[in-house]
Amino acid sequence: MPESEAPQVTPKQEEPRYIAIRLSSIRTDTITDFSIHMISEGQHVPVLYRGADSAFPDDVRQRLIERGVQYLYIECQHEKQYRLYLEHNLSDILADPGVSSAEKSELLYLSATGIMEDGMAD
Repeated sequence: MPESEAPQVTPKQEEPRYIAIRLSSIRTDTITDFSIHMISEGQHVPVLYRGADSAFPDDVRQRLIERGVQYLYIECQHEKQYRLYLEHNLSDILADPGVSSAEKSELLYLSATGIMEDGMAD
């Protein structure tokens, strides 16, 4: 069979990579521009939990807290949208008495580094 007639092989699609985000960074009743994933008990890969443009109601947040969930996951390609979301909601996060000082410091640092990276890119 001539080389030009060989069947084309489609490379295996790589699974999306994820980054962990704190549950405390997602504000109640806000809408995100990114999908939220979580790792359920017995699983090793994040699965879709809330789609982009979905509200994050308080009852959903409370169930996650009751289950001991501290981290959710977003696809790496949506990190910029997450950082913009974080910047927009930072004052609410910092004012929330339910968020520990350590978490507030971590989220403030993440927001500040995002602003700096965006500034350097321009």
